[in-house]
Amino acid sequence: MLKTMIFRFIRFQKDLSLVYLPFEKMKRILLLMLSLAVFVSCKKKEEAAPAAPEPVKTGSITLNVLSYDSLGDVLANHSGIRVILNSSNSATTGVSGSVTFNNIEYGTQYPSLLKDGYDGPPTGVTLNSASTSSTLPFPKRSAFKVQNYAGQAYNKDSIIITFNLDRAMPAGKYSKIAIITGTVSGVNASNFEVVDIVTANSSSGLRYNISKLPAFNTWLVKLDSNALFFVNAIPLSYGLYVSNLTTKPVLLGENLFVPDNLVFKKNWI
Repeated sequence: MLKTMIFRFIRFQKDLSLVYLPFEKMKRILLLMLSLAVFVSCKKKEEAAPAAPEPVKTGSITLNVLSYDSLGDVLANHSGIRVILNSSNSATTGVSGSVTFNNIEYGTQYPSLLKDGYDGPPTGVTLNSASTSSTLPFPKRSAFKVQNYAGQAYNKDSIIITFNLDRAMPAGKYSKIAIITGTVSGVNASNFEVVDIVTANSSSGLRYNISKLPAFNTWLVKLDSNALFFVNAIPLSYGLYVSNLTTKPVLLGENLFVPDNLVFKKNWI
């Protein structure tokens, strides 16, 4: 009897373990699946969330505009010049000529300078820090025109051009003259190969031996024998300005063309 009871008790324990063990395994599997589902759900949310955009960097640009008269002298009053930085930012200068634009995005801006129908030379200003400043020239165009233009090439050391200006030169003033040269007919302010700057202290009887001009002399030595070359003279208000936008020389003058180029021939060795 006792043996029978002990045997039944042991068998009951075995039967109970057979029920209990699968239940524990199932519970663990369910917990694992639930944890995995939560993890995948969170991961999807993280992947779906867009990356935060980088903040736009901005700063300030100060432009100091210097205006010149038609004879190339700096004025004391730089007011009245409209400065257009971009489509959203513009200002008009006061006496000092200084204007500041705030909250400008990093990068290069291309300001325009306008007054009385004139515009300034092309330029670019780059902002890559909290603030930057740049000085910009704003010359008034020359009031002079070249007339009675003539020339003669005698030899390599004597190439003479003569001309007058169309109006009297104010006392104590002078005008800058660009002597421009090239090998293609129609030499003008946007079509030349070499330029020298001379000054005119009067308006009549102007005479220049251009063979002595440094840039022209160097250029002429390299020119082929018997080649034709063309010469023009342009009154300037500010002279030769190298644009930091185009990196090319810009000639600033109101009357940038004369009736005809002077034509010479290099008929010497």
